[in-house]
Amino acid sequence: MGGVHSRECHTIAKDIWQWCIEKQIWLTAAHIPGTKNVEADRESRVFSDNKEWMIRSDIFQQITDIWGEPSIDLFASRLNHQVPCYVSWKPDPGAAFIDAFSVTWDKHLFYAFPPFSLIARCLQKIQTDCAEGLMIVPMWPTQSWYPKLLRMLVAAPRVLPQQRTALQMPGMPQEVHPLFRKMPGSKPTVVKFEAYPDNPNICVVTNLKAYLNRTSSLRGGAQQLFISHYKPFKPVSRDTISRWVKAVMQKSGIDVNLFKPHSTRAAATSKALLKSVPLEHILSVAGWSSSDTFAKFYSKPVINTDSFSNVLLQE
Repeated sequence: MGGVHSRECHTIAKDIWQWCIEKQIWLTAAHIPGTKNVEADRESRVFSDNKEWMIRSDIFQQITDIWGEPSIDLFASRLNHQVPCYVSWKPDPGAAFIDAFSVTWDKHLFYAFPPFSLIARCLQKIQTDCAEGLMIVPMWPTQSWYPKLLRMLVAAPRVLPQQRTALQMPGMPQEVHPLFRKMPGSKPTVVKFEAYPDNPNICVVTNLKAYLNRTSSLRGGAQQLFISHYKPFKPVSRDTISRWVKAVMQKSGIDVNLFKPHSTRAAATSKALLKSVPLEHILSVAGWSSSDTFAKFYSKPVINTDSFSNVLLQE
């Protein structure tokens, strides 16, 4: 009987051989061409890479810079694991374990980017094992697991950049995740602003022209509208714009502990509907594709066709 490189396999082979001797069974080995070895090889030949999506490595690094390096990747494979120790969902030659739900999570600072259908089960597992780690989930407030997720947070969540390549397929870095195409803002949108000549001080068009004129010499090749007012005058992030809006709200006497920058979106659209701006016009301006949620809470009879911006500014 020959040997193998794996001690475990060698031990198993010896046990089988010994059992056969005791039962007076004679074993012979024969080669079967791969094309005919269908049943035994079925699972090893089943492969679908559409489940191999992963967070881009530089984004993952930013996450670990904030919360520390995880010791295990719970939902991964040999193609997309973010740390050396990982758990696969099927037999994998490099995996430390198979099936994340078959191991305890409390012994590790885990990293989990689970299939969306398993998020609720993951939250239950975290509670059961009293585990702590990093989990990537969609911002999906309508899901039943979302309130539970918020209650279980031990630190403020971070919103990942909404970029076409934030999620990558191993070996195909330019492939775009199907969900990205459904996200608001994933497609270029033309925004039209109407002038408000009654009061140039609050006219969007007048102020944008003045802003572009004042920043023209600082922009360089920047295409983004808003840039930093400090050198080197680079395009600002969404968080920076949010801080600017919050500062203006605070100076206007608005309680920023109660109302957040995003509240301006709800306030503006609700006021427009109250002033009888057509719902379809509000949806267009706000970039909403469905009126279901908005109409449920703010539906009012339409009595005229005043423009969205003029209605808000005439106060």
